[in-house]
Amino acid sequence: GWSDQAVVVASLTNPPDLKPPSVILIPGLLNPVEEEYLRVVHGAGEELLRRHINHVKALMRAMQHSSG
Repeated sequence: GWSDQAVVVASLTNPPDLKPPSVILIPGLLNPVEEEYLRVVHGAGEELLRRHINHVKALMRAMQHSSG
């Protein structure tokens, strides 16, 4: 790792200003421990997590309908 590396929680509509190298990770459904970790350790807001969960569930429903 880098001495100045950081984990930043943000939305794609409001991306952080980071210097390279940068990686964007988009998780799937989160379990309660993962949600708590993002909230407590990385300062993820309740609204951001709620929107993420809703988007992932909608994507999963759309994928089920398109494959069925």
